[in-house]
Amino acid sequence: RQRSLTQKLREEIISSHLKGLGDTIGSIIRKFKTYGTAANLPGCGRKPNISLRALSNLVRTTKRNPCVTTTLTENVCYKL
Repeated sequence: RQRSLTQKLREEIISSHLKGLGDTIGSIIRKFKTYGTAANLPGCGRKPNISLRALSNLVRTTKRNPCVTTTLTENVCYKL
């Protein structure tokens, strides 16, 4: 997980970009161009309970053995 930047630092990045001074952090600039603000935006929807890596491991295991029990699938998820 990345550390979030302070609002003051984001405003400095945007102001330096608008002045045309050097390279800046691209994600903040894209967010400012899209939404017109550099503030943290609320997330959309419920966050997933399982990571993508654990999900792919679970799918791979169940494809190999379709008769996998629920406890085994839970163990596979929590190993990662």
